[in-house]
Amino acid sequence: MPPDQSLESATRLFETSPEPAFVVDLEARIVYWNRAAGAFFGVPASEALGRPCAMVVRGLSAVGEIQCTRNCPLLGRASQDDSYSVAEMEVPTMPRPARWSRKRVHHLPLEDDSGETGYVIHVVTDIPGGPEDARPL
Repeated sequence: MPPDQSLESATRLFETSPEPAFVVDLEARIVYWNRAAGAFFGVPASEALGRPCAMVVRGLSAVGEIQCTRNCPLLGRASQDDSYSVAEMEVPTMPRPARWSRKRVHHLPLEDDSGETGYVIHVVTDIPGGPEDARPL
């Protein structure tokens, strides 16, 4: 089956982006992982693709609760109402020694070829004026 045209077009935009970006399907499996995501999370695309997002990203909420789960509430919300959302999260970063870093994770629904939401793009950005790498893993 050929890749969805909208997915292919969207991922081309992030190929050379300095921002970590990845795309998950509605089952929370990673279907795209850019080079910046590989460098940021310390996981190459060859190891990230096809794996559950929660197992690779491992994000925590701003109050330290597990945010990335197999039943991601942000993924569910984005797929149901097709709306953009953003969450502040703590995510493990690389290179070693790994550290928790507070970032914004932007979620943007992406239609598949049938016109339905089939994917969600995630883009990791700094928080303007926010804390830098805060604590060791």
